[in-house]
Amino acid sequence: MSQVKNCLIIDDSKLSRMIICKIINTHFTQWKITEAVDGQHGLELAAEQAFDLITLDHNMPGMTGIELYPQLRDLQPTAHIGMISANIQKSLKAQARDQGLEFINKPINEEKLLQFIQLQA
Repeated sequence: MSQVKNCLIIDDSKLSRMIICKIINTHFTQWKITEAVDGQHGLELAAEQAFDLITLDHNMPGMTGIELYPQLRDLQPTAHIGMISANIQKSLKAQARDQGLEFINKPINEEKLLQFIQLQA
C-alpha cells in the first residue's frame, strides 16, 4: 500500500481533471485529490492546506500556468509540481524548465502521468 498523499489538480478542463483523477485513483487508491478550476482557485486551495503533488495546466482563464507556478511554489515549497499542457511550444517548455517546472504534454496518458508521479511517490 502506498503512503497517503494529497494531490491538487489545477485545470480549467473538466475532462482533463477527470482523466488525471482516474489515473491517480486507479494506481494510488488512498490518495486524496482536490480539484481547482483555474489558477486563482488553485492558489486559494494551496494557501489552505499542504499538497504533496500538484499538476497545473498552462492555458487557463485569469492566469497561465507559468504565471501561477512561482506563487504556487512559494505556498507549497515541498510539493512535486508539474505542468500538463497541450501548448507544446519550445519557448513554453524552456520557460517551464528554467523555473524548475516539469512539463508533461497533453493529451494526458497513463504512462506519462505515472512517470511524473513516480519521481515523487
